[in-house]
Amino acid sequence: MVLSIYASLQRRDATLVPAAQTLAAGPVRAFLAITLPLSLPGIVAGSVVVFTLSMSAFVTPAILGGTRVRVVAYLIYEEFLLSLNWPFGAALALLLVAITMLVVAGYNTVSASLAGFDTESTEQGIRQVAASAQRYFPFVARVALVRAWGALRPLSPDGLPILEQPAGWPGFFVVTSHSGITLCPVLGEAVAEWVSAGQRSSFLPVFARSRFRGRDLGAIEPAPAGLSLE
Repeated sequence: MVLSIYASLQRRDATLVPAAQTLAAGPVRAFLAITLPLSLPGIVAGSVVVFTLSMSAFVTPAILGGTRVRVVAYLIYEEFLLSLNWPFGAALALLLVAITMLVVAGYNTVSASLAGFDTESTEQGIRQVAASAQRYFPFVARVALVRAWGALRPLSPDGLPILEQPAGWPGFFVVTSHSGITLCPVLGEAVAEWVSAGQRSSFLPVFARSRFRGRDLGAIEPAPAGLSLE
């Protein structure tokens, strides 16, 4: 249990708790909102390990509890070797296996819902990105790698960017959720003209947040990969 929780907490971003504290979150609030949710995968995994070991434990309960503590594994031993009631012992064994399989299946379901995205840069990932970049830009092979980092990119329900200037926030522009490199050059040029010269392209209102108003976000289909702004 301790090792699984430690492994979960070791992978968390160490800046999250200080960031919460700068937003006036106390130690208890930071623990409940950040540390505890991030440690849930380790808690669930440790609970399953402890459960499976406890369900199949035989020697330890027999030594410590003797005949006073009759766990399932010791009861199966009694039915097979002492009472010679093999049908009942076999039924108990099958019940033990079934319960264990149900717990493991439940763990797989829960762990899948708790699983997040690993943003840590790996050597394999860096090599793949570098190989892809060199195919399109050969000069990258002569560039020295100083450092690498990874992050998660937000994505809107329809896969299209969100571009707008919120009402009441002069000089503040929302430019987020780009879905690929095909739209970035066009949108970058349009947003640059919008910010610097105040010239708003005719297609920019299409990407405002108002397009989601009154719609079921779960039913929105992603935009096709070949989207054109023409």
